[in-house]
Amino acid sequence: MKVDLAAAKHTIVASIVELNKIAGSIEYSGPFWGSLKLLHSADTIWFTGIGKSGLVAQRGASMMRTIGLRSQFI
Repeated sequence: MKVDLAAAKHTIVASIVELNKIAGSIEYSGPFWGSLKLLHSADTIWFTGIGKSGLVAQRGASMMRTIGLRSQFI
């Protein structure tokens, strides 16, 4: 199998250019970004619920742990 390194390099460079354009257009303000800052500043994120809400809370705590945030379910 022959690999065209020039084409691969061109694709990677083009992707980097486009990703930088997207990153430059993101506005880091508003309620969404405020919520993210709050989540990252917390020591532990606590989830609670009963019944179906409890299942959602357990899943939320699990998802937060997978991205490296300390979270607990009560």
